[in-house]
Amino acid sequence: MLTAGHVCDQLAESNFIFPSREGFSILHGDVAIRARKDPPDLYDFGFVLLDSSTATELKHFFTFAQPKDVDVNEYPLEGDWYSFAGFPYRKRKLLGKQISSPLLSLHLQAASKEAYYALDVNPYSHIICNFNRERYVTPEGRSVTAPLPHGMSGGPIINYTKEVDPRATPTKRKLAGICTEYHSKTRLLIGVRIAGFVQAIINRYPELAGEFEKIELLA
Repeated sequence: MLTAGHVCDQLAESNFIFPSREGFSILHGDVAIRARKDPPDLYDFGFVLLDSSTATELKHFFTFAQPKDVDVNEYPLEGDWYSFAGFPYRKRKLLGKQISSPLLSLHLQAASKEAYYALDVNPYSHIICNFNRERYVTPEGRSVTAPLPHGMSGGPIINYTKEVDPRATPTKRKLAGICTEYHSKTRLLIGVRIAGFVQAIINRYPELAGEFEKIELLA
């Protein structure tokens, strides 16, 4: 399970629950987190090797991505389209013993190189997209105020065919990264490229190297 590093930090301190046939089950697994730096940087990622019992229970509600579903060599150019998906916690509802939260998918365009310079990262390590929450344009063309994305950390970032607007034309889609941060003042949503996760997995489990496409570019 790929996620943000600060989510992994919480895993070490509390139980995470997920929907299962029994109602809710506790997530069990081996947590791996990138070493922290002081001051903190934007390389905020980690992963969990799920216990077999947890993985089996998750299959009833979720579809696991395969190596063929990830794009380790795609990196963002200004104006490229991406979709950030997740479940903002401010939109959750509690009715009796039932908890619900709508899936939010934000179609956003990659920021300019200046945004990367300002944060001391680059497009080979991160995906940074412009997100003006107060003037978000839906796929239907309506300008709305989008929900705060708090709670979307660990959610997928999906890429699309270059130079194609996915709001108007169907395109190929692959997992390109994982959402990690929202910067409200600069109106940016930030994620770590999937290549960083794959390299971390290979470093820990070298026997899996042959499962993935060779990584060509990684900061």
